Amino acid sequence: MKLFYYKTQRPTANFGDELNPWLWPRLVPALKDSGSIASEGAVFVGIGTVLNDAMPEWLQTAKSLVFFSTGFGYGRQFRLQKQTNWQIYCVRGPLSAKRLKLPSSLAVTDGAALLKRFFPPVPAAQRDCKVSYIPHFRHGSPALFKRVCEQANIHFIDPAAPVEEVISQIARSQLVISEAMHGAIVADTLRVPWIPVRTSPKILPFKWWDWCASMDVPYRCRMVKGARRLTKADYRYQLRPVAQRQARWWHLLDGPRMDDWHARHEGTKQGKGADSDDEAAIARLADQLEKISRASPLLSEDDHIERQVSRLEEYLSALKKDVSQGLLD
Repeated sequence: MKLFYYKTQRPTANFGDELNPWLWPRLVPALKDSGSIASEGAVFVGIGTVLNDAMPEWLQTAKSLVFFSTGFGYGRQFRLQKQTNWQIYCVRGPLSAKRLKLPSSLAVTDGAALLKRFFPPVPAAQRDCKVSYIPHFRHGSPALFKRVCEQANIHFIDPAAPVEEVISQIARSQLVISEAMHGAIVADTLRVPWIPVRTSPKILPFKWWDWCASMDVPYRCRMVKGARRLTKADYRYQLRPVAQRQARWWHLLDGPRMDDWHARHEGTKQGKGADSDDEAAIARLADQLEKISRASPLLSEDDHIERQVSRLEEYLSALKKDVSQGLLD
């Protein structure tokens, strides 16, 4: 089988997607590099919100598409019809299963939870980062948030850094504030309390609801205002998710509540100069993160995540058995 996962061009890597080539070959040795995918063979699709109508056309000609812990979301269609060449072992959560009209038994959790078998939790006394922040890889400026985190005395984790480096930094944190969903997923897996945030209306609530439901925790998201200037496209983006029920109508108000751009430029208007205004913006963002760090964090129950990982391993055993018998070639 060939491995397929979403690959970003901007920036060069995204932690959540890059978990795929790190994790799956270790668990399914039959997987091969995705560099030269043959459309007539079998293709493995794991971590990511890629069950949608935006999948590459060549995937539809594969002999079999094997989905494991994949999430439904994004795309242009309200619903996605399961195809004859699809073999779905499990999906990320109950909302993905419902949208695809799958048995509820196939709703497990995100495959990144299997990292639990590779990385045991770091003892509390060895966690040297009191609070860490992980931005979404496309929302906001990494350079900006590095400065913000430095002022707030918060450790900045770059989502474009190598997988093991990001995992290590999460594991050494006492608390993780994350806009990246897989930052929260890995934190929960490694037993690090986490707080989800949004800096952009383009963050899709549906995928968070789906994963949070799989872990029996609520999705209590905090907003960060003024991380960047929002465009008309940012405001329009929410229209389709709301129509598709991947967001609620009140999420249409998120953009105006996030756009603190004019407040960020009060200094220039008052003749204080761009440098003064920039420092004021950094201070406002740092203050927001510092206040968020004092909020009540989330963390699934120990026994619940253990059950979910065990369920993933059961489906993984079934997959490997089918591979060994040549049923997916």
